[in-house]
Amino acid sequence: MYTVCVGVDGTRASRQALRFALDAAAQRGGRVRVVTAWWMGDSLPGTVETEKQIQERQAGAVQQAAVKHVSKQLENVPPVEREIVHDLAGPALVRRSSDDDHLVVGSEHKGALKHLLGASVSGYCIRHARIPVTVVPHVDRALAELSPREDDSAESHTVSENPEPDNPEQPDA
Repeated sequence: MYTVCVGVDGTRASRQALRFALDAAAQRGGRVRVVTAWWMGDSLPGTVETEKQIQERQAGAVQQAAVKHVSKQLENVPPVEREIVHDLAGPALVRRSSDDDHLVVGSEHKGALKHLLGASVSGYCIRHARIPVTVVPHVDRALAELSPREDDSAESHTVSENPEPDNPEQPDA
């Protein structure tokens, strides 16, 4: 069965990626694997397990809310598998999607240079995945960047790429 893997972290861009993945799978009679990766570094022995359990529960709640929110907007929702993974997002998505047909990730459009250097989850996935990868930009922001400002003429449009901290950056692994 055609399977689309999508990374969901609770951002608007990841919800738009989820919608894209659900639509793509529905059009092909397939299914969607929703992967939410979370990472917590090392802590003191004996104190970590409780904090890890809390983080995993929160990751699950974020994922569940995103799937519920986006599914309500669609008429035809394909079967959905949900996975919570304790790992860095880029490597987790590449590994989890290795047997799938398509990988979809969202992008908050924090700059082309970060994508080229691989300092983003989408950049990591593009460079390492062995299957087609679709990067879905955050539409509201992308449209705002392409819209003329009041002080711009009709012929001149400036695209800004100011990074906005939404989630911690994904380091390359």
